[in-house]
Amino acid sequence: MVIPFDKLKIFKVKKWTPDGNSGAWLPEHEPDPLKNLEETDRLDYADIVTSAPRNEIPGFQGKHVVMFDVDVPMQVIESSTPGHYHVYFPNSYVPKERLFSLLDAMADCGIVERGYVAASKARGFAALRLPWVVHKSRRH
Repeated sequence: MVIPFDKLKIFKVKKWTPDGNSGAWLPEHEPDPLKNLEETDRLDYADIVTSAPRNEIPGFQGKHVVMFDVDVPMQVIESSTPGHYHVYFPNSYVPKERLFSLLDAMADCGIVERGYVAASKARGFAALRLPWVVHKSRRH
């Protein structure tokens, strides 16, 4: 898979935060966050890629690419269904309600299927096929 950097807004950062940690960002540190960025179309000059498309895409006005910075270990394993994946955050434990809220948000964004969320809620837990177990429809 290729990330479409040429279709997303990219910027040169004029001045990085002193420690490079966006987790410590506060509004008073940067009252006008865009003032510190210079938009460019040159990948060799840019420092960051954004979720915002460079140009409006018909039918997608106001929509953004789903992307985020993950601050904990994660594992992505390809599913036996081509183009599908199982994502694990093995050191992250959250209350069941938070997990279901996250699944709801991902379903709202089209990342997971609503049926998967509904089944997870009905069972009281999320479930994934073990990596060596092939989906019944994929067995020969």
